[in-house]
Order: sequence, then structure tokens, then C-alpha cells
Amino acid sequence: MGEGSWTLALLGMRHEGVFSIKEKMAESRPKDDKTALMRACRAGDGASVRTLVDETTPEQLDKQSSLGWTALMLAAKQGHADCVQLLLRASAAPDRPCAGASHLAGWRPVHLAAQGGHGACVALLLGARAAVTVDAPRPDGHTPLMLSAAHGHAACAAALIERRAAVDATMRHGWTALHLASLHGHSGCTSLLCSARAEVDREEIDGATALMVGARQGSVACVRALLDAGADAGRPRAAHRGLVPLHAACSNGHGGACETLLRAGCDVDARDDDGWHALLFAAIEGHAECVQLLLEHGAHANQLTDDGSSPLLAACSRGLAGLAQLLLAARAEPNLARSDGTTPLTAALATRHGKLVTLLVGAGASIDRLVLTHAHALP
Repeated sequence: MGEGSWTLALLGMRHEGVFSIKEKMAESRPKDDKTALMRACRAGDGASVRTLVDETTPEQLDKQSSLGWTALMLAAKQGHADCVQLLLRASAAPDRPCAGASHLAGWRPVHLAAQGGHGACVALLLGARAAVTVDAPRPDGHTPLMLSAAHGHAACAAALIERRAAVDATMRHGWTALHLASLHGHSGCTSLLCSARAEVDREEIDGATALMVGARQGSVACVRALLDAGADAGRPRAAHRGLVPLHAACSNGHGGACETLLRAGCDVDARDDDGWHALLFAAIEGHAECVQLLLEHGAHANQLTDDGSSPLLAACSRGLAGLAQLLLAARAEPNLARSDGTTPLTAALATRHGKLVTLLVGAGASIDRLVLTHAHALP
């Protein structure tokens, strides 16, 4: 067989393989077996839905597709309130969970409407003649209120609360709707839940409150709403070394949250179980804005941890000359040594940062025998 024949044969095999793969993919792809009513509900075609409802038996009205969809679920997901109303008038089951092994197993129409922020659909479902389980959880534990809070849909959340949804219901790991609203920075939902008397200092399984979550995420509006509702800003996170919200804000460089907490009267020098404080958390991560705010609110620049680490040593270990200068201006002591003998100057020498070394020597750092072992790094 000539070279050209071999090439044609190989190309044929390759094309045959491609076609075979495509055919297998097409075979494995779920078939779209939605009924005409389902398609009309998904498209929001109210006129067609009205006609099809009259032609559909009660059993077919709540039929599920192979993927678990019903006509009511599709209408609720897309926010087509007129279609939802037509289906409910025809006695579609408003609270039937999806059965089977699809990804929608356990979902109800109200979950889809709440997640999408479709307040009119939520109101219709809650007002249906057949009772809707307002706190029905999805398999992952999310209730309709949690879904509304997590996605920032305050109007839906308000409708659910009006129907006495449990504001302190918990999902896996102990998270509540308030935790979720704070996590995603939805201050409107946070305020709404606080007004509904959600437990503001409720801890999830790892000990975090909604305020801790909001501070970690840097959501100033949520932090402010929680503080206004009486959240305890000094509450330590028992499961995590006694961290407080101020530590979380400073460690992540959220100056706005840091300032909000400080203005609310947080202890600027509060320590965790290892003696770490907010200034050290901010310094070791290089967050100059938080360092400046803490110093302005009276943080002590020479606070030491249990092993003798100081904010200046943390800054020098990272080679952060600007931050070191900020701390030295606040009278940070350049000769404080950690328990292993490391000083800010030896740490700076280890980073081979000439400008930082010059800064420390100019501030009175002692050049002892340990420093001389690093003399090659001196400017």
C-alpha cells in the first residue's frame, strides 16, 4: 500500500472514531421529554398554558420529565407568575417534591422561585389552597428562606417570614439564613432577618457567628446591620483559637469592616488563644490600611504574642519596609526579640532587604554578633 493509501486509511479511521464518539455522546445525553405544557411554562406562554391546562388530565398536570421537571417547577424557576397561577387554579400540586435520582431530587417549586427572587411566584405558591411547607429543606438543607437570603432576595424573604418561616433554621454545619446573607454581602436580607428577631450570635458548627462571617468577607453594610441589632463584637470563636471578628477583618485586609468594628467599641488589643492580636494579623499579611486604623484607635505597637513575636518583626520577616516605617513611627521597639532570638533586624537581613535594614539601623536597632553573621546584607 502506497503512502497516499496509508494516509487515507488513517484519516478514515480517525473520522470513524470521531463519529463514533459523537454518536455515543448523543446517546448518553438525556432525552428532552418535556411535554407541551412544560415547554409552554418554561417559555412563559400564558395563552398556550391556558389552552393546554384544559386539555390535560390531573395526572399529566404534575407529570415529571426524565430530569425531574414539572410544569409548575419550570414556571416557578423562570418567574412566570401568570403560568404559576393558571397551574394552581387547575389544582397542580404546589408542594410536591421532585422524586427520583435527578439533580432536582427533593426540590419543590417554592425552592426554585425563592432562589430566583420571583416574589410573585413565591406569594402564589404560599397562598395556594393546598398547604406549602414553608420550611421544607432541599437535600442539602437549604430552606426557601435560606435560598432567598443567600441570593439577596429581600422581597421573597419577607414573604416567607410573613408566612412564619423559621428564621433560625439550620442546614448542614449549622449555617442559618443570617450566616448566608452575611456571607454573600446582602445587607437588606441581613437587616430583614435581624428585624425578624433572628439569633444574631448564633454559632455554626465551627463557632462562627454571622458577624464573624461578615467581617471575614469585608461586608461593611452587613457588619453594621448586625452591630445595630446587638451582635457581640467581642465574642471569641471558641473552635478557632479564640478569634474575634476584628481579627478576621484585619487578617483579610478589610479596612472598612475593621473601622466599623473599631467605631463600635471593639477591643483593639483583643488576643486569641495564642496571644495574637489584630495588629499582628494585619502586619503579617501586609495590610497597611488596617495597621494604620488600628494604630489610630490606640493599638499598642509593641504587643507580643506568646512566643515573643511583634508586629514589627512580622513586617520585617515579609520585607515590608513601608509597613515597618509605619510601625516605627508609632514607636515600635526595633530590638524586641522573639523567643528564638530573632529580631526585626535579623529578619530583615534574612530577606536581604537593604532599605529595610537601613531603616531599622536608623531607628536604633542593635548590630550584635548575630547580625554580623549576616553582614554581607548590610548596605
